[in-house]
Amino acid sequence: MQRATIERRHKTPAERAEILAAFQQTELSSHRFARQYGIAASTLFRWLRQAAAPSASDPGAWIEVPNLLGRQLPAPAYRLRFANGVSVEVGSGFQPDELRALAQLVRGL
Repeated sequence: MQRATIERRHKTPAERAEILAAFQQTELSSHRFARQYGIAASTLFRWLRQAAAPSASDPGAWIEVPNLLGRQLPAPAYRLRFANGVSVEVGSGFQPDELRALAQLVRGL
């Protein structure tokens, strides 16, 4: 039994795009489609993965994340030490009612 030989040549990006567009429109299985276009099914799958993955040149592919670990936290505005040994540091911006409620909670410990 003789095996059919497949012409092995690299496809241009335009040829790949054309083949992938045709694949999106077909009702053939991926293996039959690949055979019809003279490519291996694994090649078709690789092209599909590459087309779905964002490229490094795509500005949407990178998300800038601020470095929160390297940032110095501001010094606390208040440091409260209670008789039971509990110490609470409170930053600025706390409302007096919130601070009062927190102090009552700590006293109850």
